[in-house]
Amino acid sequence: MAKQFKYLFGPVFSRRLGKSLGIDLIPFKTCNLNCLYCECGLTTNLTSERKEYIKVADVIDELEQFLADNGDVDFVTFSGSGEPTLNSGVLEIAKYIKTNHPKFKICLITNSLTLTDEQFFKELVNGGTSDIDLIIPSLDAVSQSVFKKINQPAANYQIEEITKKLIEFSHKFSGKIWLEIFVLPGVNDSKQELEWFKQILPKVKAEKVQLNCLDRPAPYDWVKTATESEMNHFYEELTSAGIECTIVGKVKHDDYVSENVDPITTIVELISRRPATIEDICGTLNCGKETAESYLNEISQTYNLQKEEQSRGTFYRVIK
Repeated sequence: MAKQFKYLFGPVFSRRLGKSLGIDLIPFKTCNLNCLYCECGLTTNLTSERKEYIKVADVIDELEQFLADNGDVDFVTFSGSGEPTLNSGVLEIAKYIKTNHPKFKICLITNSLTLTDEQFFKELVNGGTSDIDLIIPSLDAVSQSVFKKINQPAANYQIEEITKKLIEFSHKFSGKIWLEIFVLPGVNDSKQELEWFKQILPKVKAEKVQLNCLDRPAPYDWVKTATESEMNHFYEELTSAGIECTIVGKVKHDDYVSENVDPITTIVELISRRPATIEDICGTLNCGKETAESYLNEISQTYNLQKEEQSRGTFYRVIK
């Protein structure tokens, strides 16, 4: 079996980034939000504290081990099982990659809250602008009441301050920004909330606004995926105000052929962080259903493999 990493996962096929090597800088479910829709489950350590949760040196060591045998990826992505910018070393790692492996593009996926931390904001503007190629910040609400309902934040975060800093940052960042909105029918798609989105979004200097929806099991049973009609309604409301946006599509499984990876290791790394269906696994490994099922059967002999039935199929998750 290929070496398993603690902080790296993939490369996996991302709906937005292609072949992406993930870096998970946070202990599982350490976050400043407890979002209704989080595919990783409920937040168990709800905190706004920034510190070196995982040592920079340990992450760099794994990166060098991985890159010694691999290197064919589209992006190195800071994401995973919590908010990556809570790790105080995130920008140090980004700088290390750009200095020592400049051919790799770097993506930071963030929920935007740490932009209200003045020290981090300055660090990101002064250093991150030259090291990070793409930032995907999220903004699921514009009103405080909807923000608290959807994202259930730690501490006393105010959405007005978050949007203010997001707008300010977007005009100082030299890389690309893809702003993400997670559509939750009946929560953030009211007439009033959409009107507030129309007022705020034009002020954010983003290359694109992406509308996303539930694609994996949510922590709460009542949280359902938006229908095509509901997504189109959100899209049409924004575009009618001159806001360019796209609806994030489903994974095109036949777009990705995985090479030189150990299938068991790849699946375990994938489903220990977020659940996946047989079809998702087939797409990641470019294999047939029977082969994917045999891999899951082998994994179940060693790991606690859990199943959950959802409208899109049976989702598998490893509990380590």
